[in-house]
Amino acid sequence: MSALRSSSRSLRAISLSTLLLLRALEGSRVLGLLGRGVAFVEVSFSCSRLRRLILLLERLYPARVYSLVDRLNTAIPLPGASPPVLFALAYLLFLSLGSVSLLSFSLVVLFLLVFHLSFRLASGIRARRLPLERHAGRLGVALLLLSLLALCLDLYRAYTVPLLDPQARLKLSVAYTYAATFLVPGGVLIAAVIGRSFSAGRLPLQRARTYSFLLAAAVIFMISLLGYRTQSVVSLLAFAIVMHRYRIIGTAEVLLALGGVLLSVALVGYYRAAAMGSDTGIVDAVAGRAALTLMLYDYVVGTLYQKGLLLTGYYRGEVALATFSSFLDFVPGYTLGPRTIVAGSFGVTGVSLTSTLLGTVVLDLGAPGVVLFALALGAVLGATHALSWQGSTLASALFATCFAYLIVGIETGLVDFNVFVLYGSAAFLTLASVAGDE
Repeated sequence: MSALRSSSRSLRAISLSTLLLLRALEGSRVLGLLGRGVAFVEVSFSCSRLRRLILLLERLYPARVYSLVDRLNTAIPLPGASPPVLFALAYLLFLSLGSVSLLSFSLVVLFLLVFHLSFRLASGIRARRLPLERHAGRLGVALLLLSLLALCLDLYRAYTVPLLDPQARLKLSVAYTYAATFLVPGGVLIAAVIGRSFSAGRLPLQRARTYSFLLAAAVIFMISLLGYRTQSVVSLLAFAIVMHRYRIIGTAEVLLALGGVLLSVALVGYYRAAAMGSDTGIVDAVAGRAALTLMLYDYVVGTLYQKGLLLTGYYRGEVALATFSSFLDFVPGYTLGPRTIVAGSFGVTGVSLTSTLLGTVVLDLGAPGVVLFALALGAVLGATHALSWQGSTLASALFATCFAYLIVGIETGLVDFNVFVLYGSAAFLTLASVAGDE
């Protein structure tokens, strides 16, 4: 009982600390200067030719075509499945692309059950005050502009477009690339602000769709220039999730987005293989990679079981630490990334290998790590999902982007520093919201 009280006091202290930090940020000069800079950009945009072009495109809105789409949306409404159920279906679908042992499958089932329970418990969060909510639009614009600057610097460093030349990714800066990936949450946050304006009746559906589609197309195109299909897929999914949340799009567009995800993954995989001299087909580019990823995960689980390390893991936290030590020089630990460490475990050097969402976790901390990982992910996503439906555009954008990363992470894993920052921001917002409600 004393341990429970101690943990409760610790959680409350952390919540109050995050709330104080956010309130200090809201009244800080840095945010004020940032707001002035964004305001200058907004005024410049209102007088620019780009705005005139957008207004012209708005007039080209295909009203007749979209009336048919809306009828289709009414005819096939999206089932009321919760995010944990949708995630479980996506995971099981991925497992069907390969084969795993009963033990490996049991760990997946354990993860999904704990994730579902944690999500449900965290969904009970309630908050009357949502920090930084009145600054959401300007935060989105600032994040978008800063990330765009990082993208330009990254492409300048490579001196070519990695999407067209896959080998050019070796010339990219890790720091610039990580910073550029925040184009996605920045754009999704602006889309959430557009959706909130539509829901409040301040923006007609036609204009909300035009703005959201143009924004999504621009962000997806720009982030795709880096040649990482993970970012392309995440951006497409995240925009689809947040636009569906605010009823800007319906079931038909969601299904179209999922089709676009599969097509983009297949095409990028095929293009990479062709650029390296392989004659792999488009379908094999998807199925082959999924089968390899599942084989690696199954091998990790089987090897740990045979060595009696399934309850402790092999690296015992060092892989998780590598998420930070591989990017931040002052953090002790491996200078290699988690996926490269996994590759090294198979005797492969110079490349990184994916081992599904759970491969690195099992290798690092064993079965207990799977439970802790599921609890953490479920808590963050459940809380942001609840805050989203309580009116927070920040929570809507964070949930959409984090959930998109989770879906893609079924194959790639969640081991990158930028993904940790994103999930950490979601947890930070949640704790501050809870503290502000007390």
